Amino acid sequence: MSKEFTNMTDPKQPAQPKVFISYSWSSPGHQEQVRQWAERLLSDGVDVVMDIFDLKEGHDKYHFMEMMVTDPMITHVLVVCDKAYAEKADAKKAGVGTESQIISSEVYGKVAQSKFIPIACEFSDEREPFLPVFLKSRIWLDFSSPESINQNWEKLIRHLYGKPAFQKPHVGKPPSYLAESTATSASPIGGKFATFRQALVSNSRSLNLYREDFLSSCIEEADALRVRQDPRLDSHAMAEKVLQDCGVLKGIRNHIVDWILAGGPPKTCSDHQHHGCPIHDDGFIVVMGGGPQQPELP
Repeated sequence: MSKEFTNMTDPKQPAQPKVFISYSWSSPGHQEQVRQWAERLLSDGVDVVMDIFDLKEGHDKYHFMEMMVTDPMITHVLVVCDKAYAEKADAKKAGVGTESQIISSEVYGKVAQSKFIPIACEFSDEREPFLPVFLKSRIWLDFSSPESINQNWEKLIRHLYGKPAFQKPHVGKPPSYLAESTATSASPIGGKFATFRQALVSNSRSLNLYREDFLSSCIEEADALRVRQDPRLDSHAMAEKVLQDCGVLKGIRNHIVDWILAGGPPKTCSDHQHHGCPIHDDGFIVVMGGGPQQPELP
C-alpha cells in the first residue's frame, strides 16, 4: 500500500511527492519521451529528479545514482523499462547496470515497500513487458502507447500522492444476530432415518435393528428436552427454552411422520405366537387405518 503524505502548511492538501526517474538512453526519441513525462509530473505538483535536470558536469554519476535511490526524501523511484533497460540491468552493463544493482538491493531488502514503480514502455511479441529480473514480480504501469499513458496517468499520480481511487472501508461491528442465539448441532435423527430408509428399500435383513435405532434416537432426543430444574429460577430463560424445544419436537414429529409414510411400523402378523415376529420383537401392533398401538394384555 502506498503511504499517504500530509502537507504541514495545509493539512487538506497532500504533501508534495518527490520522485527519481531511472531510465536508459536507448534512443534520442526515448530520452525525449521520458523528459516529457518528467515535465508533466512537475506540472502535476510532483518534484522530479533525473540526470538531464540534476546531474551536472563534475558530479560523480555513481554517487548521484546511489543517493537518489537511497535518499529518504525521494518518495518513489520510477523505473522506466524498455528492452534496452532490461538487458543492461540483467547484464549489469553501463550506468543502467550500476543503477539497477543499487535499486535491486533496495527492492530485495524491503520487499513490502512500494517505493519502486516499474513503468513498462515496451512489450515483447508475447505481450510481456521488458522488465529486469528484480522487477518481474512487481506490479507495473503500462506506458507503451499514448492511449495507455492517458489511461494510467491518473493512477500514477494518485499512487505518488497516496490517494488511491478506492479506499478500503473501515471494519464494522459484528452483526447483532450473532449474539442472539448460538448455532445448534445437527440432529442425529435425520441420519438414522436415512439409514433405515435405505435398509427398507434394499429389504435388508437387519431392518428391525435400523428401525429400533431410529426410534431410540427419537426418544433420546425428546428425553433430552425434559426440564430438570426449577423453572421459577429464571422464567424468561425458561420461556425461551420452551419455544426452542417446541421447534426441536416439531422436527422429531416430522421425522416420525416420514418414518410412517415410508412404511416404518412393522406389518401385522397373522400368527402372533410366532417367535421372531417383528410385531412382538418391536412391541407394537399396527391396526388397519391407524398408527402403532401397544398390544392388548391377555
